[in-house]
Order: sequence, then C-alpha cells, then structure tokens
Amino acid sequence: MKKNVDVSLIIPVFNVECFLKDALISAVTQSFSGVFEIIVINDASADGSHEICEIFNERYPDLISYVKHDNNMGVSIARNRGLSLASGKYIMFLDPDDFLTENAIQYLYDAAEHLQADVVKGNNQIFNSKKSKYASYNVDQQHVFLNDDGLTVFLTHELIRGHPWGKLFLRERFTHIQFPIGVRMAQDFSYCSKVFALSKKLVIIDELVYFYRLRADGSTGNKYHSQAYKHWFASIEESGKLVSSSSQKIAYKQLLLRTLHQSMRECRGLEEPLARDVFHFIKAKQLGWEVTAISLIKSGAASPKSLLRLIQYKWLCYKLRSKLQSNLT
Repeated sequence: MKKNVDVSLIIPVFNVECFLKDALISAVTQSFSGVFEIIVINDASADGSHEICEIFNERYPDLISYVKHDNNMGVSIARNRGLSLASGKYIMFLDPDDFLTENAIQYLYDAAEHLQADVVKGNNQIFNSKKSKYASYNVDQQHVFLNDDGLTVFLTHELIRGHPWGKLFLRERFTHIQFPIGVRMAQDFSYCSKVFALSKKLVIIDELVYFYRLRADGSTGNKYHSQAYKHWFASIEESGKLVSSSSQKIAYKQLLLRTLHQSMRECRGLEEPLARDVFHFIKAKQLGWEVTAISLIKSGAASPKSLLRLIQYKWLCYKLRSKLQSNLT
C-alpha cells in the first residue's frame, strides 16, 4: 500500500480494447512531480481489454492496481469500487476510450494545492477520427467560485458539464458520495451535482487536460429506445433537491428548460410510435416542472437566451405535434 498518495486516478474498463492502450499510456506517462496511483477496474470485459490491462499491470506494478470483475455490474459499481480502493488526497477519473494530456495531473493538482480548492476542472478537447476541436465550455482564463456558486455554475451548464472526467476532487470532502447503481443514463450528472453542492471552492483552469473521444456508436436514439432517457430526467429532478440559493434556483429553472429543449429536438428523429410516447412524456414533464414564459419571468430565469430557447422549444413542439397528427390521418 502506497503512503502519502497525492492523486488516485480511477479508470473503469468495459470492452474498449481498441482505445484502452492510448488511455493507459497517457496515464502511466504523466509528468507529475508528486505521487499518484492508477486504479483500473475491468467490469468483466468480453474482448481483449483484460489482456491489455494485465500487460500494463505487469509493467507498472508499483503504479497500477488492477481489479477484474467476474460479472458485468455497470460503470457506477466499477467507479465506486475504484473510490473504495483510492488512497490519494485527490481523486480523478479517466474513461478508457479517452486520454489525458501529459501534464494533466500536474496542472489540476497545482491549482488545487495553490488555491486550496476541493474541485478543479480543466479544458477539454473533443475529437474523433476526422477532426478535433476545443470544447465550447473551455475557458481562456482562470475562474474561482466559492460556496453556493459551485452548484450554480454546474447547473448553468456553460462553463462546466456533468461528467467526472477532466476534473480533480478532494477525496475527504466527497468520500461518502457514490455513483447511483441501476441508473442507465446521467449517473455522472447525479454524482457531480452532489459533489458541486458540497464544494466550498471550485477552480476552473485554462490548461488543456483531457481528450474526449466522440464515438460513432453513441447513437442519440439509443437512450429513447432503451427508455434510459427517463433516468436522465430523474437525475435532473434529483439535482433540484440540492438547490437552495436564489442563483441556484434560477440556474435550475434554466436547466429544466434546456433539458426539455434538447430532448424535444432529439425526439424529431425518432420513428413512431416511440416519437409519440417520448413527445407526451416531455410535455408532461414541462407541465410538472412548470416551465412557461410566466414562470421563467417570475423566477428571474427569463434571460434573453432562455426566452429564445423557450420559443425554439415551442416551435419544435408545434412541428412535431403537426407531424404526429398528420400521420394519423
């Protein structure tokens, strides 16, 4: 058992043999002046991922701790297993189809130590086989948010998104927070919303730390065919229970609208009768969430951007309703 580990890097693995080597190379070759450990949790992969993990574990036995599940239990359980084994002052996550920049850990760790932050987020690059681009939420200068502002920034969904990778977390502050089990979508959002609700200091740095792979097999329609989108909506609702300040309430109201808008936009590409079912589900949520022009104005959430999004949402509803009705005649 290592002592005085500065950072624990957790990598959940499942059927990613095509990309896993790149992820592991980026992890073991980190240019970090401190002490870090890599915890690899193989969630019963059926491809060649196990063999790749074993090779790296044999080459870097003092750096990598490797655990293989006998049965596939899901990414939440894999990450939670990693959390239970972590001994570092800080926690990081790396998805096995992505990779880190050479100085990722150093950049995040230095900001956390220098500013005494309990969450640090860096810039991301999004790429696939054809192109690569900076994430739209990247920053060009450092930002610091204290106390309630951390959750406000998270819910606003502009400078930071609901995934655990590309971030550094102070382990002792969030040690009791787990990824939800049995949730097929937005597990990350659920975990991060609880983290940011407890955060006392969030720092966003302008250094590139993470390369996120945009995979072609992540079809938008899958979450609707599998009904996983209902877990997405449930996670959004769950985060609302964490809201307390006026700024958080405004950000949450705008997040509800953003969720409705995105799901209605995606619903257009679905075939019947699934499109009809999803359409009615979204409309029912709008009613339950009380997302209207009047409610946005009364809550203080009626920014020009949110009002424009509401208009776009209503237009999408009108167009899809017309299409569904015409298909019945």
